[in-house]
Amino acid sequence: MKSPLSLSILFISIFTALNTLTAAESSEPKPKKKNPSAYFDNYWGHDPDPDMSERAFELTNPSTYYLEKEGYVIAECEDQPFNQNWVLLNEPEGFFGNGYLKYIGENLQGNHDGHNTDIHVQYQQNIQDRLLFPIRITTPGTYRARVHVIHHEKDGDNDAWINLMRTPRRATRLGGKNPGQFHWNAFGWDGTQIWDGKFNTFTFEVPGDYIVYIGGRSHGFGVDRLVLHKDGKQEIALDPSTPASDRVPVSND
Repeated sequence: MKSPLSLSILFISIFTALNTLTAAESSEPKPKKKNPSAYFDNYWGHDPDPDMSERAFELTNPSTYYLEKEGYVIAECEDQPFNQNWVLLNEPEGFFGNGYLKYIGENLQGNHDGHNTDIHVQYQQNIQDRLLFPIRITTPGTYRARVHVIHHEKDGDNDAWINLMRTPRRATRLGGKNPGQFHWNAFGWDGTQIWDGKFNTFTFEVPGDYIVYIGGRSHGFGVDRLVLHKDGKQEIALDPSTPASDRVPVSND
């Protein structure tokens, strides 16, 4: 039979070993919690991978750019390359140019409740699904983006994604509010929130060549004309009689 002293030493040894094990476990790095804001950036279309944008440039390889003059630039959606997720239509009436493009791909609305990013990640990878608009800015500054659109339901087919290629900013929504007729988009993102009467804006710090894209979000949404304009240029930029901007070749500089 062990003496009381031996038992005490045994208990002390066991207690010391347990404390050492607990300390070792607590020193191991704990998995980091997901950052809600980082998730939100991904949901809205944050492009952290520069190679993604480079591939987009390789895919499009534009030979001409729409030329901004006097603070506005206009492009017809149906004149841009498009794949099987878009269809060219010429009815109902009310469109500019030779028709408009209707998105017939899958809904790519994602889920911003923090549980599912798969749909939007897929959207981010399918660059060929985007409509890309090469533009040449000669007058730097902030431009408001407006799109002539059409949809047929009050909700569910009334919005798309918009952004600049090769930018760290998030892709944002633009949408319509007048089912059954062509109209200029009624809501967007002004840099702070999405709301009626707010519109997507892009700031170009220096003159140069850029690519704006519109990406499908809601099945059935139609896009007709893209306009970027500075403050004070809205009237002429949105005037139905104002033609699409001239196209100029790629600079060899």
